Amino acid sequence: MSLVVEEKPICRSALGQILFECRGQGHPRFAGSIEEAVTEISIARPSVTLVDLFTANYDFQKLKELVAHAKPGMVIVVDDRVNLAFASLAKWAGAVGYLTKDIDIEGFKQAITAAVDGGGQFPTAPSATASGEAPPETRGLSARQLEVLAQLALGKSNQEIAEALGISTGTVKTHVHTVLTLIGARNRTHAALIAARSLGPSTVR
Repeated sequence: MSLVVEEKPICRSALGQILFECRGQGHPRFAGSIEEAVTEISIARPSVTLVDLFTANYDFQKLKELVAHAKPGMVIVVDDRVNLAFASLAKWAGAVGYLTKDIDIEGFKQAITAAVDGGGQFPTAPSATASGEAPPETRGLSARQLEVLAQLALGKSNQEIAEALGISTGTVKTHVHTVLTLIGARNRTHAALIAARSLGPSTVR
């Protein structure tokens, strides 16, 4: 038995069909959240669980807890496109593979099979996208907003950011809310991961 953790019905069905064709162990069960996945795992004890990172809210601590709950079953995470920071955190959480939706179906099936058979399906190098332009996630941010994002990348609290930048905590709270909205981050952890990928070492220090 397999399980697909995906909140979007169309993506859920597509991943379920791919997993069925790949594994041939009956049609997978489905969950629309990490909380639902915990319940499904308790009931079905799936041998393989596919978890969409967006559905998991990029909460790698909860993912780690889910992996522990799923054992001896294996967990494979799915992302929209390659992000080395997310891949590293997925591996830290105990996933046996990190797959992305920007490949063809046959390649996706092969990656699932490889992850289940031997694990270690993780990217080792970023895609070649050098252009000299600002990363798309941070385009449109003001200089102050970039400073706040860089502070988030260091894991600082609102109070610590206020002290570092010489502004009030209320102003920091407003900036954090705006930055998260502009870069499409679901929470501070997600924003920090985007910052780590998008901002150069001279910015995050």
